[in-house]
Amino acid sequence: MHLSHLQLRHFRNLAAQQLDLPAEGAAIVGENAQGKTNLLEAIYYLETFRSFRGTRDDRLVAFGKEVFRVVGALEGADGIDSVEVAAAFQLRGKRKKVTVDGQEPHRLGDGLGRLAAVIFSPQRNAALRNGQGSEHVRSWDRGLVIYGAQVMEDRLTWVDRWRDSFSAYFRRVSGSRPGQMSYQPGVRLEGARDAEGIGEAFMEALSDARGREVKLGNTVVGPQRDELLLTVEEEGGERDLREYGSGGQRRTGALALRLVEAATIRVARKQEPIVLMDDVFAELDPGRSERILSLMEEEETGQVLLTVPKESDIRLRRESLPRWKIRSGVVER
Repeated sequence: MHLSHLQLRHFRNLAAQQLDLPAEGAAIVGENAQGKTNLLEAIYYLETFRSFRGTRDDRLVAFGKEVFRVVGALEGADGIDSVEVAAAFQLRGKRKKVTVDGQEPHRLGDGLGRLAAVIFSPQRNAALRNGQGSEHVRSWDRGLVIYGAQVMEDRLTWVDRWRDSFSAYFRRVSGSRPGQMSYQPGVRLEGARDAEGIGEAFMEALSDARGREVKLGNTVVGPQRDELLLTVEEEGGERDLREYGSGGQRRTGALALRLVEAATIRVARKQEPIVLMDDVFAELDPGRSERILSLMEEEETGQVLLTVPKESDIRLRRESLPRWKIRSGVVER
């Protein structure tokens, strides 16, 4: 499926407008602060119903307005299968409304992931902060362990499944040393690999951390403390990309991770992902840029929407991507 139509109203600086998008995608050209990234943010909002930049919903509403609304229509390759996803947020009452084909899902999570888009973010804590008794806090533990253990098992399985792909993508882009991806759970699993064993380790960790949690007013163990460690092999051992990687290495790691994400979507959902690329080559040296271009051309990516500050920066699908311009939040075809 691809995003065939997009309606925007009062989302950041984007003007109220309706856009018909080609199946192959488009290159959006515009200077800084004109709304390029905001446009991709609006599209990705329909995938996760939150800002990929970590911005609160109330700050996504255009200045002086009361509500934003984004609507996306997805169309299948046959031109028949289609779905409409809409999201809105109203400042008064701070109400978010999501619909799929005009119907509100029973849970917000039921509407997630309809776009299959890729882009290059609890109650138990409230009880702790309010100083409620340990019995009240412990009443949340069972649900936290059941669902938290499932999340950790899924993350462990995913990393095991895709670590080699990440390493291969990283090597292709870097042109030399491979990178590595590993899972660092927020609970010491002591070798446990299924939900039952992980749950037992999780419950024990919660019990051991009870005093610290009460003191800090926060849940200090669990999947919210998980880390995805990305490293690169250097002389003398592996280095954490976040702490010690160069700008190019960190960018390479991020790109490789997004390619793994796209491959995951392709396998799990049996559809091509919508790829959103925000000035992706800006921080890469020429060698890395050419390698990522070659790799992206080889990958089975579907619709591509990319942003660049000037037309000469368009180096992916040069001939097939229509050029659109954006100025002061208005997209011009």
